[in-house]
Order: sequence, then C-alpha cells, then structure tokens
Amino acid sequence: MLQRIISIKGVGRFRNCGAAGDVTFRRYTLVFAENGHGKTTLCAILRSLGTNAPALVLGRATLGHPEPPEIQLLLDGSNVAFRGGAWSAAYPHIEESEMSVATSAA
Repeated sequence: MLQRIISIKGVGRFRNCGAAGDVTFRRYTLVFAENGHGKTTLCAILRSLGTNAPALVLGRATLGHPEPPEIQLLLDGSNVAFRGGAWSAAYPHIEESEMSVATSAA
C-alpha cells in the first residue's frame, strides 16, 4: 500500500514537490483539488509503477524542466524510486482501485 509520496520532480505540475508535515496515506485517503492540479498525474505515476511502464511518467515530463523525472515513494515500508527512466523495483501489487480521481467544477 502507498504510505507516502516522498518527492516528485519534473512530472506534470510537480516541478519540485516534497512531502511536508503528516502526509501519510491511510486505507482511505482523499486527494481533492481543482482541475489541472495533478490528480491525473498522480494516477499515471501509480499506474506506471503497477504496470512497470516508464512511458507513462516520461510522457508527463514537465516542459522546460532541466532534469529528467524523478519520483520517490514509500510503499509497504520500502522506498521505491523512479530515476533514469526506470523504477527501482517492480511493484505489481498496486492497483488502480487504490486511487480514484474526482474532479471539481470550479
């Protein structure tokens, strides 16, 4: 289970995003934001991890960002990273059902 997003750099709207405060995911965690604030990008990151498809992350690289995409997650007590265009470990246990996306009309 996803426990924490440690950092996301150079993916979609996440130029250099790091966790601050208690952002531990629980069994049910609501991620709510207006359209265009990265919810679908988070789903693409998890889908990429679960299917070991780096193209899902690489295709969302932040335009104009000088570095390639880099992601660090905490899953079941282990750090998993996306660096150099690949995941550090396969994690097929993650399922799309672990994250649902709801959008708001602002």
